[in-house]
Amino acid sequence: MSKRSQPAPTQLLLSFSSAYGELAQRVASELRAAGLSVRFDAWEGGGGVPAIQRVAADLGDIRFVLPLLTPSGAAPTWIGDEWKRMVYDVAHARHIDVLPVHGDGDLHAVPGFLRDRSFADLRGRDYRFELRRLLHTLRERSGDPAIELPDDGPGVDGVHSPLAAMARPIVLEVGGELAGELQDGRTVSAFTDEAIPFMYDGLFYELGVHFPEFELRQTDDLPPLGARVLINDVPEIQVEARRDSILANDDVEAMAKLGIPAEGAVNPANGAPVAWISKDRMADVARQGLTTWTMHGFLILALSGVLRRKAADFLGVDEALALLALVEPVFPYLVAETVPKTVSPFVLTDVLRRLLAEGVCIRNLRRILMALADWGRVEHDPLLLTEYVRASLQRQICHQLSRGTNQLIVFLLDPEIEALVRDAMTHTATGSYVRLAPERLRAILQAIQEAKNRLPPNVQVPQVLTTMEIRSSIRRLVAPSMPELHAVSYQELRHDMEIQPVGRISLSGFSRRPGIKVGGVPIRE
Repeated sequence: MSKRSQPAPTQLLLSFSSAYGELAQRVASELRAAGLSVRFDAWEGGGGVPAIQRVAADLGDIRFVLPLLTPSGAAPTWIGDEWKRMVYDVAHARHIDVLPVHGDGDLHAVPGFLRDRSFADLRGRDYRFELRRLLHTLRERSGDPAIELPDDGPGVDGVHSPLAAMARPIVLEVGGELAGELQDGRTVSAFTDEAIPFMYDGLFYELGVHFPEFELRQTDDLPPLGARVLINDVPEIQVEARRDSILANDDVEAMAKLGIPAEGAVNPANGAPVAWISKDRMADVARQGLTTWTMHGFLILALSGVLRRKAADFLGVDEALALLALVEPVFPYLVAETVPKTVSPFVLTDVLRRLLAEGVCIRNLRRILMALADWGRVEHDPLLLTEYVRASLQRQICHQLSRGTNQLIVFLLDPEIEALVRDAMTHTATGSYVRLAPERLRAILQAIQEAKNRLPPNVQVPQVLTTMEIRSSIRRLVAPSMPELHAVSYQELRHDMEIQPVGRISLSGFSRRPGIKVGGVPIRE
């Protein structure tokens, strides 16, 4: 009987700069260990010097091309027009997948024609997770089940990048039972390969930030169904799921009216009251039009809530320059006239971080740059520059705060409070701050808190409407204790917005507008 021949392994071409031959050998050994056939494509020079291909690459039986992204001498990358013409364009014409692999260097150095392609980041910070993700992509796209995925683990021996010793940017720690749920066959890929990327896509659409990959790890110092989110190795939130339960998007009282036993909880994403109910009652609440979350969805809520609040921490100068590199081919003159000619990269980063800290999306970078080009010549304080940028984003901000309607519900501030804050504004070479006595600050904060406490429960919280000069100061004052309360300036309002004042906040108390209702419910006396 003849022995059935084994199918040939999936072929890939690894393009790399000869200066990083040792790194290429290490990556190739990992790929070969997973069952892939790797062919080398070494290049001399690159970056400031035109790259030269050592041996012409034959793409006849190649399924994937993996360019290893690294610097070249003083240049940020070795890949140039010659590699694009001889390898990338040929692969693209033959429908060969090109999957960049980031081996060393800065993110903004990725060539423009490769930036729209997902790439693995093997620079050391999350080597094992990124390698597994790359191999999973190769297996899924090739349909080759022989490609083996490495076990999830704390790291890979032999990775000596200094980044490996840095704090992990995003870590999700889970208890033993919850880890078992996530690692149960299909479930692990459904969570890490589907739910997490979907969450990242949603956060990018909402905020305009590319978050780094997260690390999932089990720990014994959590309850069996507990979870903890760490940002740069600092715990931010700890939650605990319920066995055989789902989370319903309403409170215990609402569940009681439906005859459903429930346990009260808080939505980790927005602080709203929710309830744990038996998963057997999912159909009952679904008929009422309520959203429910499984155990995996609950983890996504916790993780997304933290990332939303900490988005500014994930935008540094390098990330800001990477965003500029994305829009520069489309708006080259605007970028050239704005950064660094009008504002420095550090000021741009400061402005973008201030926007993100208040949940303002930075995807409309063209509008942001236009505002900085207009005002950066006469104003150098990043705080005030941010206010001018916010004014230029008035359509976006109004749409966000009004939840897509044409009506904005607001608290008004008494002129006495506005004058107190305005007169206490102190401008220095390093920025602006409010110089008020602690008892004065407490009095203003208590007045705002009293107004908020008069609102009916579970309604949309009005915004504080004030002047541009003090808007950010008011927001910084209320953010620690009332993060859901936003401050908006008159300059940020669209001309066609319908403003509905709830009342006026003063140091002597809150004066509600006669007959006003919020969410259809009158404000308490």
